[in-house]
Amino acid sequence: MTCLDCAHEVDHCHGTLVVRVDGVLECTDHGCVALVRERHELVVVAPGVSGTSPGAPSDGGGEAR
Repeated sequence: MTCLDCAHEVDHCHGTLVVRVDGVLECTDHGCVALVRERHELVVVAPGVSGTSPGAPSDGGGEAR
């Protein structure tokens, strides 16, 4: 199966854009060349999360749930 955007040579990214509470943008695709919403079909707003990268191990702090 081929991605339709790839087949039509549309500029896009296969990763998820993560918008952190401090305004920093990150992408789960390490090869992403432009951190803009228009290139990403999936965008996650991470309220209350600051200073960590997606998939980074937790420091173990905070409350247990």
